[in-house]
Amino acid sequence: SSSDGQWAFDWALRIGGHIVLCLQLLMVADVLMGFSLPGTLHMAHGREEPDAFASVHALAMWIAIPPVIAAMTASYVMFAFIAILHMLDILGTRDLITRCIGPLAGFYDDDRPPLVATQDGMMSGSSDAGSQDEETREAVEARLRMRAIEASVFRTVAELAVVLVDGMQSRLDNTSREIGGLWVHLVFFSTCQVLAICSSFEAHATGVGGFDYRWWWALQDFFHFGGGVVLLGVAMFVFCVLTETAARVPQYVRDLLEQVGCPRMRQGCVASLLSAKPLGMHIFRGHLLVDAGRALEYLVVIGAITLNHLVLAFRAVDRKMPEP
Repeated sequence: SSSDGQWAFDWALRIGGHIVLCLQLLMVADVLMGFSLPGTLHMAHGREEPDAFASVHALAMWIAIPPVIAAMTASYVMFAFIAILHMLDILGTRDLITRCIGPLAGFYDDDRPPLVATQDGMMSGSSDAGSQDEETREAVEARLRMRAIEASVFRTVAELAVVLVDGMQSRLDNTSREIGGLWVHLVFFSTCQVLAICSSFEAHATGVGGFDYRWWWALQDFFHFGGGVVLLGVAMFVFCVLTETAARVPQYVRDLLEQVGCPRMRQGCVASLLSAKPLGMHIFRGHLLVDAGRALEYLVVIGAITLNHLVLAFRAVDRKMPEP
């Protein structure tokens, strides 16, 4: 019943809220240990005296990090929740299209042979030949009427499919406009995390800055690099899953038309109408589609830059090693 469904939904929201709160607290503790604690330990036990800006920055992060990290965690949870809503919307759209296409099967499952006028029927002047011609004419007229009805029903089904897919994509576009800027910001932030730690590795290996590498810097490096990779992957995964799922809807519709026996030319017409606009999540005001191909290209570039920094860092460490 609806009351039971509402109760289950409310219960799931309460449980999800407690999980998100625990996740926020865990992430805040993790970031404080990985970012603020190393700076504080260095001021207390480091051999080098940090400058005033670094000291103030390290102390200020104890206050600034909790609300910032809590907001970031909530943002990623929001991405996941919105993705679930859109996945349900896409599945609902597919189910409605399936129901619309179902009646077409009745027009294509007729296994009767095609109507052909025989020579005997045309030449014979008997009453049997006239009766046969009358039956043939009536059958042809019935077939023609059926074709006209089928064409009208198919046109209606095709228009409904286009309207449903356009509505699905318009909801994705609205979400992209509302959260696309935040998504780009978080992707850029996670990218900077990864690149900053790669530069830090290289700086420590080459001796730039004059700071000795102490064990507490490993906390910061592990947090920034690992956290940046995870957050970058999650952000890409959420948008790419929605794009790939939405992009498969035209092929899904074409497969349904194939199953009911629709002519291939009409299948192609419907599929091309549904694919007229790239389906999925867009950023930069709808000018860039976020799909698996572009995400992979971006990650390959970031991976190449990371690998280059690591190679330079290991080369510097190798040069500092005493020769045997």
